[in-house]
Amino acid sequence: MTSNWGHPGLSPRQRTRLEQLYPEAHGIADHSWPYGITVLEFIHARRRLLLKACESPHHLDRESRAHRSWLRPLANDVPELVGYDADAGLLVKTFMTGSWPAEPGKSTTPECSNGQGNSWRACTAGPHR
Repeated sequence: MTSNWGHPGLSPRQRTRLEQLYPEAHGIADHSWPYGITVLEFIHARRRLLLKACESPHHLDRESRAHRSWLRPLANDVPELVGYDADAGLLVKTFMTGSWPAEPGKSTTPECSNGQGNSWRACTAGPHR
């Protein structure tokens, strides 16, 4: 991973905007998906962050709305939205360490997944349920 914004999954417009927003960023890892979304882990101002970049705004719009509308009650258990530039197709949030379980439904750390599940249930439970 390079320390500049020269990743092939970023458009020239996205690179320019990232240089403006995070000029001293240092890339750590490429977590990109094979579905047209570039996902890069980086450090800026001593914060570990995650960038999602996509030319189509659909997925990033949906993720931004989820952070602003639904995920605030889970603030300690989910990444924090740092910024979203819909015009450039860039979403940045804090990076949370961890990894996906090896097999779906079989977490390697049950206390972690159970704790997150309990947080979600507590958040959504109420008289209307």
